Amino acid sequence: MNPVDDPSAQPSLVDDPDFLSRLGELDAGLGGNAPPARVRTDRPGRSGRAENPPAGARSKTPEIAPAPDSGPAPGPSDTPSGRPAVRRPLLELFPPALLEPEHGPPLPGTAEGPNLPPRRQVPRHEPVQPQIAAPAYETFYGLTEPPFDLSTDPKFLYASASHERVAQRLLTAIRRREGFVLVTGAPGVGKTTACRAVIEQTDRRTLTSLLTDAFGSIEDLLQTVLVDVGVISRDDLARAPATRDALMTTLRSFLASLAAVQATALVLIDDAHRLPDEVLAQLPLLAGPDGVPGVLQLVIVGKPSLRRRLRRRALRVLDRSFAVRCAIEPLAPNEVLGYVVHRLSVAGGNSRVEFDEAAGHRLHQLSGGVQRTINVLCERALTLGCAALARVIDVRLVDTAADELGVIPPIARSQIILRGVAMALALCALTLVGAAGALWVFHEPAERAAVQWAQVPRSPAGPTVDFPTPLTPILAPDEAPTPTAPTNKF
Repeated sequence: MNPVDDPSAQPSLVDDPDFLSRLGELDAGLGGNAPPARVRTDRPGRSGRAENPPAGARSKTPEIAPAPDSGPAPGPSDTPSGRPAVRRPLLELFPPALLEPEHGPPLPGTAEGPNLPPRRQVPRHEPVQPQIAAPAYETFYGLTEPPFDLSTDPKFLYASASHERVAQRLLTAIRRREGFVLVTGAPGVGKTTACRAVIEQTDRRTLTSLLTDAFGSIEDLLQTVLVDVGVISRDDLARAPATRDALMTTLRSFLASLAAVQATALVLIDDAHRLPDEVLAQLPLLAGPDGVPGVLQLVIVGKPSLRRRLRRRALRVLDRSFAVRCAIEPLAPNEVLGYVVHRLSVAGGNSRVEFDEAAGHRLHQLSGGVQRTINVLCERALTLGCAALARVIDVRLVDTAADELGVIPPIARSQIILRGVAMALALCALTLVGAAGALWVFHEPAERAAVQWAQVPRSPAGPTVDFPTPLTPILAPDEAPTPTAPTNKF
């Protein structure tokens, strides 16, 4: 075996006479001109150097010393051969290649970032919602969310007298299975919010479908209803579009299955005034001619103009199908301030802002009790109040918000219309007065013109055509009337 490869044949560092000298040379090169220290094996220091024992102390382990036959240990400036040692620079002992890191510095953009939680994977069909910065007044007033956002969240529904009456009437009609219900109201009074609140109060035996799109055909409406109640899926419709007869058959079979378990289906059509007459006329066919009464509950919600449309001849069947008719009215003057307080309490229980009573009356004057207009005005008033560091929203801030938004009170709009009609009537009256004054001033020329106009001869009439007089037909002897003898009345 080769002595180099044999571990037992390799000399130990203790037997190497040049080990201490090289170690001293290394210490001298790292620490400047410090003399080399003797290495002890009993109590090694933190740096690997030997510590000088105190006087009179004995070491438990003999010190590492050169072999007896090797002579005195060479100093830091001598070598075993007796030649003066030349100090090597540190760069030769430690080449730059060894001082560099094993892997070079990371390239820009490749450094490992902080340990962040994994990012949620968003499906492709799910739209990524943009991050919208919250308004500045939310933090200033201690709110957790926008209180006057134009959303239809049922938690913001204010139980006004009109909303409470309509909601109770709807729930009663649904529990009694009274059939079709018509709900009307002006835009912005909270019809959609009321419908969502009614859906949340239905029991588990009522399957609901809220339709908010303007369907162009009855097929689209049926597909959406069947998808909402879980009868079919959109993937099935995408693979094989169904016809109207197939959709009607599927709906009637579903309603029959609900009747067997004493369940109902509730379909709410919001903004029904946007549907064409062809779709509205076919809504009574959803239950089918042989359908079980009371299984399908249909609630149609729309503008007040929908009542006038239902009077048309094509929609008379649908008009006669409604068992309940109700309307949602705007807020009363004494309900506006309560509505604002309710919104603020829902958006933040510890809100640091309030609207005074005069501001509530002004909001009703500007909005007419329409909740959507109140929300827009309050949103801008809070923004202005935050800029002014105001804790109370008064009439001045509400008026400033109305001026910036261009909101005109309904009373002012009616006054503008009346003013225009009055101006038109005044213009007509002035025209008539001017004409009468002209006749009074120029009555003589007017009289002469009237006389001359009366003396103008008439235009000659056209030639008359003499038509022959038709002859009286001569009757046959058998057709001649038989004279009757006079009867004596006495």
